[in-house]
Amino acid sequence: MTLIRDIACAALLALAIGAAGAVSAMPRRPVAPLRVTANHGPAKVYLDSLDLGLTPLEIPQADTMTHRLRIEAPGFRAWTEPVKFDPRAARTIDAALQRREGILVIATDPAGAALTINGIAAGRAPLTLERQPVGTYELAAELPGHHPVTASIVVDGERICHWTPVLGRKLGRIAFGGWPPQAEISWRRRVIGTVPMVWDSLKHGRYAFEFSRPGFEPAMVQATVTSDSLLTVAADLRPTSAWKALGRSLLIPGSGQHYRGSPRKGLLFKGLWFVTAATIAAVFNDRETRYARYRESVDRYRSASDSFDQRYQDVLHAYDVARNANRRTNNVLAVAATIYTVNLADAVLFAPNRDQFQPRRGPQHGR
Repeated sequence: MTLIRDIACAALLALAIGAAGAVSAMPRRPVAPLRVTANHGPAKVYLDSLDLGLTPLEIPQADTMTHRLRIEAPGFRAWTEPVKFDPRAARTIDAALQRREGILVIATDPAGAALTINGIAAGRAPLTLERQPVGTYELAAELPGHHPVTASIVVDGERICHWTPVLGRKLGRIAFGGWPPQAEISWRRRVIGTVPMVWDSLKHGRYAFEFSRPGFEPAMVQATVTSDSLLTVAADLRPTSAWKALGRSLLIPGSGQHYRGSPRKGLLFKGLWFVTAATIAAVFNDRETRYARYRESVDRYRSASDSFDQRYQDVLHAYDVARNANRRTNNVLAVAATIYTVNLADAVLFAPNRDQFQPRRGPQHGR
């Protein structure tokens, strides 16, 4: 009995060993992969906080558990989704990443500057750009007569991004020259200096300058400031002309003095002539009145029938009064002629700086 039992156990053991070998010899079933892609790649893939690398990639589904899959890419919102593994079924997950967007607000001082974004014209400030993709933008603002401004602005989806540059004005410089030296330079009827000089910090634009000096004809010079470089403005003044001065004083006493650069003399002669003219009018009127009375007394004398002696004395008195009025009129006219003649002589002969400066070149107005 013991022998039979040992044989049976040996047979069972052999069968067990054979079965175990057969099981170990059977091929294992392959694990199905999970393929992960993204619509904007490459994107970072995390599985339960484990960094697996960049899409596209394959994850072996070694278990049947539920895992958390997270996909991230710069400028896009993170994509997150729970995924249950199935070792028997291969599949693909294509993550649809949504781009992150922000708002960019641009306002320049002064307004109206031309804007470029990443080298592309975008309009004029002020400007509000909505739904702008997250990222870094190269901005530039330009306005005529102002210095351009550039900046790099990062737009994110968390807040409104503002860019408010101040464009400084371009300031020019003008060097004034010409002849004679020390000629006054006026702008908007205000003296700003004398030749030679340099005027700094000028806004861009068009200017009109007047060069003047007693004894010389004034000259107007136009200048346009368009850059920061030094602009040269010059004028050679012509000496005043005696004939022009004479012609002006012939028309209006004192005008020749104004023309030749002696405004005080001009005002003096104009004032004297005004007073003289008023006096002439007064004495002529008085003379006419006196002579009218004299003629009336003569008429009364001729038509009188009595008191001839008294009438005759009235005639003599009226005649003396009229003759005195005529004498005064002649004296005033003589004074007026003297003032007028002196005015003409002064305008012709006495010119300020007439001999002090001589033009170094031919007469030529502003260059």
